[in-house]
Amino acid sequence: MLTPTWDTLIAFALAGCAVLGFIIRKYKISTLLIALYIALTVANEVGLEVFRFLRKTGMANQDMSLFIVKIVIFVFLGLLLFIEGEYISPSGEGGSGLGQSFMGGAYGLLAGLIIITSCIHFMGAGDQATLMTKSQIARILDPARVWLLVPFPFMLAISSLIKRFR
Repeated sequence: MLTPTWDTLIAFALAGCAVLGFIIRKYKISTLLIALYIALTVANEVGLEVFRFLRKTGMANQDMSLFIVKIVIFVFLGLLLFIEGEYISPSGEGGSGLGQSFMGGAYGLLAGLIIITSCIHFMGAGDQATLMTKSQIARILDPARVWLLVPFPFMLAISSLIKRFR
């Protein structure tokens, strides 16, 4: 029987996001990227306060961790903004064809990298250390957290190139 590893989980998540981007195209993946940035910022900024509030009011048991609270905020807000986030969508789909599908796949991969990096960042120091010893992919992705900075300059550069050669 095949036992899953962290590398397998991360690789499947990244592949799934790339395939999703290929299927739903650049227009919706751009919305997902913006939604993920907003969700990441909110989860980082209010996660600790929500965790403290839940503990103080007794709504959280002793097993609940800050990691779980931040993940729930990140996933809930990210999905909500993606599904209901037409206000953060680009004004139009911007073309069709295989090139747009491949751009959607690339954007999907970038979205997956943001998701994985965010989840690693939400972990406590002990869990991060354990993950880093068990996953080569996590060691490659996490140190610089470059995946949180790359998508928007990449999107701007590609968009500029496409406009230039149109």
